[in-house]
Amino acid sequence: MKHKYTIFRDQEKGQLVLREYGELDKEMMSFLCEASYSDKAIREAIEKDKSALVNTLRTENMYPPNLYADKIADAVIMIYDEDKEVQSTEIMFDDLDWLTKDQEIYIFEEDIEDDNKEDEIDDLLEDDFEEEFDDNDELKLDSPLKIADDDSGDFEEES
Repeated sequence: MKHKYTIFRDQEKGQLVLREYGELDKEMMSFLCEASYSDKAIREAIEKDKSALVNTLRTENMYPPNLYADKIADAVIMIYDEDKEVQSTEIMFDDLDWLTKDQEIYIFEEDIEDDNKEDEIDDLLEDDFEEEFDDNDELKLDSPLKIADDDSGDFEEES
């Protein structure tokens, strides 16, 4: 699915407006959600750090994934940068790009020369029960639930 986020600063109302659109039909973006934030809250979050800004931008209804939230936060920082004089921006995302992105493969190297590992595996495979269990012994369970012998396997549906 494709997503579009429009971000604009409404200076008359003293707030930032973030709108999310999604491609529900092919080549057609549908409005999904809108969130408004006070200028004061956004400025305070920007002063702290980017993760504080992301936490401020996320709401119960608008919770973009980390990859999207990071780019949205960059756009908000750009809008609040006095030198840039940008009042609005639009960001497009495609989930397909995100899902097919080259994933880093982590390989954990193990110490292959360790001879003790074979011994450890052999130890795990050994049966070291203290008491012999005889298959003929009856298993005794102390349970307050009792099943009648004649009803134990009779589960017919009633109509």
